[in-house]
Formats: sequence, C-alpha cells, structure tokens
Amino acid sequence: MKQLAQLALILTLALCATACVSPPAPKYQASIDNTGLLLKQNAKLAVGPFTAAAGVENHSLSIRGSQIKGGADGTFSTYLRDAVITELQTAGRYDESSKLQLTGTLTRNEISTGLAKTGTASVGGEFSLAKNGAVVFKKTFVAKHQWESSFIGAVAIPAAIDNYSTTVQKLLGELLSDPDFIASLR
Repeated sequence: MKQLAQLALILTLALCATACVSPPAPKYQASIDNTGLLLKQNAKLAVGPFTAAAGVENHSLSIRGSQIKGGADGTFSTYLRDAVITELQTAGRYDESSKLQLTGTLTRNEISTGLAKTGTASVGGEFSLAKNGAVVFKKTFVAKHQWESSFIGAVAIPAAIDNYSTTVQKLLGELLSDPDFIASLR
C-alpha cells in the first residue's frame, strides 16, 4: 500500500513539474508529401499576411497546464504563414514578387491530451489566392490529427507539441491537393 502511495505521489509530481513549461511551437518542417504536391505545379507564389479569426486562440495553447506559444512573433497565424513559406521554399516555389499571392486566416486552433491515451489536434485555415490583386481562390480547410499519448505529462506534453506541426502539415496538404486550388494556379 505504501508503494502505491509513493507511486501516486511521483506521478502527481511529474504531472505538476511539467505544468510550468511554456515551450514555443516546434520549428516547422516541410512534409515530403506537400513538397511532392508543389513540385507538380509550375507556379511560384508570394505569401501575404495571415491573421486569426475572432475567437480563435492565436497566442498560446494549453497542454495540461503548460502553454505552447505560437510562431516567431508569438502567434499561431504567423506560425501557419511561416509553414506555408517553408513548404514553398522547400519545393522551390516561393517568389516574393510573384503575381500570385496566398493569404490566410487561422479559423481553428485546438489541441488536447487530457489524461487519455490519445492526443488530438485540430487546425483550420481559410486560404485566399489572388492573381494580380484579384481573388481567384478562397476556401476553408480543417485538419484533424490523433496520436498516442500518455498519462504521464512529461511524455504527453512533448508528444503534443511535436504533433501540432504534423496537424499543420496535414492542413497544408488539404490546401495543396485541392483541385480548385490547383486549377487557380494556372
């Protein structure tokens, strides 16, 4: 019985110790699938401003008492913008002076690990593509992602942080594979 009480105390301390951390979102890495989708296109794109819709958490997400921070300026809309630029640069499709400019609005930004064995994230964005200033494409996408989590916060929190960027990769994959988006690039 004493060992069980000690184990419970250790687990509680482990959960509490991780609650003080406020890490930034991980540096975004381009997805192989997204690079492949972009390489199929000849168009080069510029990237304009990205914002967050009203009511969407743009500055921090709570993961078991820890806070994950957004991009370079502390916002998740900038994180999404930087992710788009990373994808385009990786495929050689980024051109600041292109007549095609992609802008976006973060429409959903959620992450959860709870005390379950499964973590989930959901990220949404409305993307607009303008050609010479005229909008030729506008659509909203939502990506959901699930991963194996843990009861132990020291395991669950880093896993959630890593899987947040995977969710963003999925969101951008939705955009880049959309037939209407592909048609608007021509």
